[in-house]
Amino acid sequence: MKKKFKSKSFFLTTLVLMIGWGVNSFGEIPVYRLYNTVLKVHLYSTDTNEKAVLEVNPDWNYEGVVWNGYESDIGQHPVYRLYSPVLGKHLFTMDENEKNVLVAGPNWQFEMIAWYADSTRASGDIPVYRLYSDGLKQHLYTADGNEKNTLNGNGVWVYEGIAFYVRAANGDGGVSQTTKWALWSSGGTMLRGANIYQRRIYPEIDGVEWLGPGPLGAPYTQEDFNKLAAMGANYVNISHAGLYTDAVPYGVDNDSQTNLDNLLAMIENADMFAVISFRTGPGRNEFAIFPGEDWYGNYFINTVWTDQAAQDAWLAMWRYTAQRYKNSAVVVGYDLMVEPNSSDSSLGQTEFEPTDFYPTYANTLYDWNPLAARITTAIREVDADTPILVGSMGYSAVAWLPNVVPTGDSRTVYIVHQYAPYDIYTHQTPDGANSYPGYYDVNYDGEADTFDRNWLNGLLSRVDAFKATNNVPVSVNEFGVQRWVPGGDNFMDDIMDLFEGRGMNHALWYWQQSFLPMQAEENSFNFRAGPDPNNITDVQTSDLIEVIKKHWTKNTARPSNTSFLVSP
Repeated sequence: MKKKFKSKSFFLTTLVLMIGWGVNSFGEIPVYRLYNTVLKVHLYSTDTNEKAVLEVNPDWNYEGVVWNGYESDIGQHPVYRLYSPVLGKHLFTMDENEKNVLVAGPNWQFEMIAWYADSTRASGDIPVYRLYSDGLKQHLYTADGNEKNTLNGNGVWVYEGIAFYVRAANGDGGVSQTTKWALWSSGGTMLRGANIYQRRIYPEIDGVEWLGPGPLGAPYTQEDFNKLAAMGANYVNISHAGLYTDAVPYGVDNDSQTNLDNLLAMIENADMFAVISFRTGPGRNEFAIFPGEDWYGNYFINTVWTDQAAQDAWLAMWRYTAQRYKNSAVVVGYDLMVEPNSSDSSLGQTEFEPTDFYPTYANTLYDWNPLAARITTAIREVDADTPILVGSMGYSAVAWLPNVVPTGDSRTVYIVHQYAPYDIYTHQTPDGANSYPGYYDVNYDGEADTFDRNWLNGLLSRVDAFKATNNVPVSVNEFGVQRWVPGGDNFMDDIMDLFEGRGMNHALWYWQQSFLPMQAEENSFNFRAGPDPNNITDVQTSDLIEVIKKHWTKNTARPSNTSFLVSP
């Protein structure tokens, strides 16, 4: 059991007497933001010693330098720090009357002048916004306009106004300093974008045209990523072959590594972040994601769930991968395995539901939970900072999320894929008639249902419960609808809005490359082609395109304006 940090006023005040001020050459003091995952409170501090003490405590996450306060009162005003032992929370205010009224009452104590700030905007200043949650009985302070806009009016937070004016984190209005973890744990949606899909080419069954010349495909170009960024996306989930071979002897797959390096370089040039998601690896090839089909003949490999050596090699592959990319300015996450479906019939099993699977297979090689924990440990041996993403079995569907066992790692995000209701709605063929919103059987129980925003919100209540129970962030790195499905624009608008109301980062499926042979063969999710199934080229606009752009253009964070701090 974790030993909970006791946020006592006298203890924090004592720390102030041990001050190690981080004053820079511009007479500014970096303000650190930390978050307590147990108490669910933020703390803002200029005290490097206080920061150092708290960030090694397992209940606290360090989220980076959020702005710079002024060092002295030359033309500036004090920002007072108060503490309530009753609420276990801090308050920061430049309003001396607010400070005096609260301190005169029984619940608040004055601790110190935290830093100095401007009451009106001076040249080079940035605003710090103040929000309040009546349900949480606490304030939130942020210099991130996107975070403010995302949280305001989401049913939890209400914007109160600008608290004060300070300097940007690097003192010149440019790059803000943060951590990769803060992109996932801030409480607001920070990353919005799309998946790209890359797999090894098998000329014997793929031919030599539709996936390109190989060895992985279909090929992406710099223009493909520039167009994605121009629509507002700041995040690419790279659904990619692993860096180790899928067949023995397991070892580095140089073709896959070169392809991934090239993709990351193009994504960086387009000023977007990336998550590395491995579809394949030792004992698992591309076709394991499509069990029961026959188009791939004898190429099927899915021994990872029965072979200890293959699972051990997944640890080695991720340790190698983390060592290679841990200092990347664009890689902000490692998704351990795309849809770890150990419970499917390809292994001679019939257990498709969690209630059937776990009583028999929990804590065996078939169980993804212990393997995910082992891979996490391997990554942390070489990379302490890059967030790890863990999805559930059952195609990472929302219904399987409650069965994920958190690994205990303090920088892990839990993810879902959301295509429900799959064949009844999101994956309809061009002649499908089911629309959104609508009234038909979406629960597979023989009875008609009202399929609308309330239905989707009810589905995502499992996400809410998982977050509340485990105090962890949840994101969605696959979701979508085929471009011709009736009401697809309304569906995507609602589901993206529901994600953002929960502060979930999201990547839709998927951003199609401009490679024409591929588009001619597979274009059902290429929303840029519009709703006409006979069209395969980009259209100027569509209702679905405008919905996606509406959400993507909320993005503000990009590698060009973000500098990542590395925790000691």
